[in-house]
Formats: sequence, C-alpha cells, structure tokens
Amino acid sequence: MQPNIPDSAATAALRRPWIGLWEAACELGAVLRACRFSLFIIAGGGALLLLAPQGWELAVRLPDESIWHAIAFHICVFLWAFQCWFWARVLLQLLFSHDRERHVDGQLLSHWQRKCVEHVPRILALLAYAVPVLALIAARTFVHAVIAVLAAILFYTVLVLRRWAAKKVRQHTTNEKVRNFIDTQWQPYARMRDLPAAWMWILIGGVILGLACTAFVVIDPVTFGWALGAAAVPFIGFALLVPLGSLAVYLSHLLVARDKPRAHRSLPAVTIMVVWAVVGGLLADNHVLRTVPDSTPRRMPFDQAVRDWHESAKTASGQQEPPLVIVSAAGGGLRAAYWTATVLGALQDADPNFGKYVFAISGVSGGSLGATVFVTLLGQPPAQMPAAKDCKPLEDKRRSVECAGQQVLAQDFLAPAVAGLLFPDLLHNFFPVFGTGHDRAAALEKGWERAWERAGFDGGIWAKRSFTQLWPDAKTPLPALLLNGVHVATGKRIITSNLSTVDIPIADAYDVFEDMLKVDIPVSTAAHNSARFTYVSPAGTLLERGSGVNHGRVVDGGYFENFGAATARETLRAVKRKLRLDKTRARPFIIQISNDPKVETYNVQGKPTIEAAPHERPWCRNEVLAPICALLKTRDGRGTLAYKEFLEEASHETDYVHFRLCDKIPEPALGWVLSEASTRVMREVVRDDRCDNKQALQKVLAFLKAGSVTPAPGAQVTR
Repeated sequence: MQPNIPDSAATAALRRPWIGLWEAACELGAVLRACRFSLFIIAGGGALLLLAPQGWELAVRLPDESIWHAIAFHICVFLWAFQCWFWARVLLQLLFSHDRERHVDGQLLSHWQRKCVEHVPRILALLAYAVPVLALIAARTFVHAVIAVLAAILFYTVLVLRRWAAKKVRQHTTNEKVRNFIDTQWQPYARMRDLPAAWMWILIGGVILGLACTAFVVIDPVTFGWALGAAAVPFIGFALLVPLGSLAVYLSHLLVARDKPRAHRSLPAVTIMVVWAVVGGLLADNHVLRTVPDSTPRRMPFDQAVRDWHESAKTASGQQEPPLVIVSAAGGGLRAAYWTATVLGALQDADPNFGKYVFAISGVSGGSLGATVFVTLLGQPPAQMPAAKDCKPLEDKRRSVECAGQQVLAQDFLAPAVAGLLFPDLLHNFFPVFGTGHDRAAALEKGWERAWERAGFDGGIWAKRSFTQLWPDAKTPLPALLLNGVHVATGKRIITSNLSTVDIPIADAYDVFEDMLKVDIPVSTAAHNSARFTYVSPAGTLLERGSGVNHGRVVDGGYFENFGAATARETLRAVKRKLRLDKTRARPFIIQISNDPKVETYNVQGKPTIEAAPHERPWCRNEVLAPICALLKTRDGRGTLAYKEFLEEASHETDYVHFRLCDKIPEPALGWVLSEASTRVMREVVRDDRCDNKQALQKVLAFLKAGSVTPAPGAQVTR
C-alpha cells in the first residue's frame, strides 16, 4: 500500500491556481450548458460567414443598396443578437437560477457563478454583433461596421440598465398587471408559463415570425430575398432558428428522469438536432432537377448544325472561308457570368456579325450562366434591347447587347439562395414536407428568371421557355451551348447542350438529355447544371422521365476542370472534321475567357517551373491535409492542361486570344452578388490596357474582318 504523503506547501501553492481555474471553468460550463443553443448558433453562423470569402461577400453590395436594405440589415442583426440574449436569459432563469443568487434547487451560487449568470447572456449578444462587424470589415464596408459597433454598444447599455428600469417601474406602479407584464423576478420560474407576460409575447412572436418567414420563402423566395437583401437574410435566418432550438433544449431538460437537479439532467439536444438534420438530408431528397412537364428536347443534329452555321457565316462574312469562333468560358460565380457576358457583349456590339461566326460556347459554372445570357440576348429582336443611354457611366462605349447582359446579371442572386437554404431546405431536413421546386436551387434559378424582368425585358424570356426553345427555327442560327457539369458518382462530365453531343463526339462524358432526363428543362436549370457553386447550391438529382430511374447527381463543372477548354477543344476538332468531309473550309479562332486574377496568359509551349510555382499553404504541409490539398489543386492543373491543349488547335499564334482579369485590378467578388465597384472594374478593364483586353478585343475584330491569313513560317496548320 502506498503511504499517504501530504503535499508540501510548495506543491500545494503550485496546484492551487490550476484547481481554481478548473473549478471556475466548470462553473462557467454549467452556465453555458443552459444557454448552449444561442452559443451554438453564434459559433455556427460565425464559421459560415467568416471562414470563407463567400461569407464576407454577403456585405460587399451593402453600400450600394437602398436605405431600406441598409436598415433591414441592421434590424436583422439586432434581431439575431436580441434572440441570442433573450433565450440565453430565459433558459438560465428556468434551468439554472431564477434570481441570479441561488440555484433553482436552492443552493447558493458562488460569486463567480453569479457573475456568469448575470453577464453571459449579454456577452452572447456582443458576440452575435461581432460576427457581422468582422464580416463588414473583411468586405471593407467600414461605415456599416461602425454603425453595427455603435448599435452593439447601445444594446449592451440597454441590457445593463434593463433591471434598473424594471425595478423603477415596479416601485412607481401599483397595477399588478403592469408589474407582472414587465417582470416577476420575486417569483420562481418553475415552468415556462411562469415567465412574465412580455417574455411570453416575445417567445410566441419569435416562433410565429419564423413560421411566417418560412411560408413566405416557400411561396416566393425571390421577393423575400430581394426585399431584405443578401446581407440581411442570413441574420434573420439565424435569429429565427434560436427560438426553435432553445425550446428543444428546454424540453430536453424536462423529458428525463427527475432524480437529478434540473440543470444537470437533459438529453444532448444540440447533438440530436445536428444528427437528425444530417440523417434527414440523406434520407429525404428535395433537390431533384426542375423539368418542363410533357416536353421533348428539340435538339439539332451536329452535322446539320455545322452546315447551317457555315452557310450563315459565309453570308455574313462574304467569304467562302468564314471565321469559325469557339469560345471557352471559365467558372467563378457571378463574377465569371458578368465578365463572360461583358466580353461577348462588347464583341457583338463592335461587330454585329460576331454571333454568326461563333459556332459554340463551352462554359463552366458562372461562365455557363454568362454564355446562356448572351445567347438569349442574340435571339431577342433589336427593338427590345435597352438603349445605350441606359448604360452608365460608360454611355459613350457600351452598347445594347453588352449593356443588357450586365443589367440582367447585376442583380442580387445570393439573397434568394440563402433564404432557400435557411428556411425550406433546413426545415426539410427535419421534416420532409417540401418537394421539388422549393429548395435553394430553385430559389436561385427563379432569381435568374426574374432578373430579366428587372432588366426591362419580358419576364417570360426564361421563366416560360425551356432550354432548347432558345434556338428557334430561324435561318440565322445562334451559337450552340455546351454547359459542363460533373457527375458525382463517376466524376465524369455531364454536358447540357442544344446539340446532340453523341455526334460530336465528346469523349467519356454524359449527355444530360440523351443519357439521363429524356425531358426538357428550364433555361435557368440548364445553366445551373454547370453552376452549382459549392454548398451555396445543392447537388441536383437526375430523375429520368417516365421510368423515374435515379441517375445520380450533378454538381458544378469546375470540379472536373474550370476552363471549359476540354469540351471546347473536342468540339472544335469535330467541326473541322465535318468541314473536311463536306469539302468546305473555315478559319478557326479560339477565345478563352477567364476571370481569376491569378491566372496569367499561358504560353502554349510553356512548361511549369519550380521557381514559378506558388508556395504551399502552411496547412497543406500537414501529412493529413496534403492529399486533400493535392486533390483540390488537381482541378486547377487539369484546367491549365486543357487550356493549353485547346490552344494547340489554333493554326498559329494569331488565331487565339485570352480575355482575363488580372492582379493589376481590384479582385471582384466571387459569389452570387456583386458590388458596384466589382461591376465597374469589369466594365472598364474590358477596354483598357491593364490586363491586355483592349489588344485582345482589337485582335478578334481584325481577324473577323480579315480574309484568309497566311500562316507564319514553320507553323502547323490544322484545318
């Protein structure tokens, strides 16, 4: 048996502070346990908004919004902070201490615990305000950050003075109803029904508001999102989650055996809710692709498309060997969409025949959205295009097609998607009550459809047409679209196109109509098949018409390669092969549109060097994370390779251009909402020398107007 040797005075002195810290931490943990859902929402909301650039970008547009949107943002932030404080205070008084002096079971609280009970809800309110303040600072929206800081200070002051004010009211009124409405702190809160009437009204009002907002979003997510703005929507969503989660925590303390003090007996409510939501999301799928009922895709055979294009291009150019333009548009959220529409619109306005020379556009993610907007605009009568005077502040340079595309894509598309995520999607994971057409994917697509009406067009341009109806039976064919998505189960490309890709052929890729759906889809859904931005959009489920066979899920095309160059290269090869068989000729020209400022103009013959390679991220040096980093970067490497192989299809160095954003300009935001500063820099850089786009523009126009170009000595001609 070990002898019982007492601690020396020195050892006891060393241990005493650590024991005191541990006891203080345990006492604080007991307090936090009661109000854990408020803390969970603050931590979760902070992680979503602060750990990724897409979270910061929620606020980038706020300085350009209306006064109402600014007010709505600060109201929603206050509502979130208020709910975090209120429910922390309610649960502490119900489960821990109704008078901040004694435990609900009668035991006196220590001095430290009394301080925790008094101040923890207030600190939670400040932490709730800290999240938007940090997001505003990251988005460089400093004026609203200052306003939020002042609002937080004012709110905290009110919370500190609240008890003093309630005490004064109790002293100066004899009306028992008024006193009970404001506060009943002289009575123990054994149950929720013992709370003051004012607290009960707040409690009931929060639940009703949450249900009302959910119904609103299910019915019309676009109106809800646009009414509040992208910056406000997540905060009202977080605010309305707090009452529901806190009620679940309260019930978890009541539904267990009563042989322990109330504060120490409960089910793991937050853990149960998280697991329930994850399992519910796996079992109940509400992300099936929207389709057009009783429709059949009207797709043109590839050979016929090439012949029709050649005849139209010959007529437009007056040459037997017309320009053959193939465009590859890289991904990158709304930035890519706006930049793609700007580049293609500027070329179309500079040469009205440009669209007749473009055989196909291969797009990825936002590039697909911009390309689809451009093709839609080419099919509109000139009388419906907005006047140049509506394009500001570059009235003397921008014209109708470029202006129209920018007006369509300058809308806030993030707010409807976030509303769909925080209301019907989240509720569906707990209770599968909403089917196809009520998720965040549908909300985003409906935002794209409504954007046409906001831009001054007929609201049915996308809302009332299917994808293949964009190509009417006309003598002047429109450019074909090849929108690249990725099949989750196989990692292969899924192509959404008005052409039958079986005839091109595109190697090792699925045709969404031929192989999977057998039914037409809305225009917005076709673009979204390629632009399912990570987590902002869910993976879309592919159900075959009639049989109901589930063909898996489609995600953003950028997972395969983010340039769209692989599909563009295969398409160009197929067109040249068909022209040779028909004994006709064309002058191929390649246009690559990228939007990542880190992407430089690549040399076709260039090889990467160690000296030019970017440094590893510090966390990628970890042996656990290194494989994940490598997998993520493989996408970029594959895209670069595909782009270089695409350029090899050019006859010589005068036959391709690269429109890009570069590090000489402020980097535009990446998500589904753009600030005026971001749109302005893209409108300007398409025509200036900062990123060499002015020279690229002139090079394209010169090629289109030139005759057959003699190859440079030693160049290999592939026609």
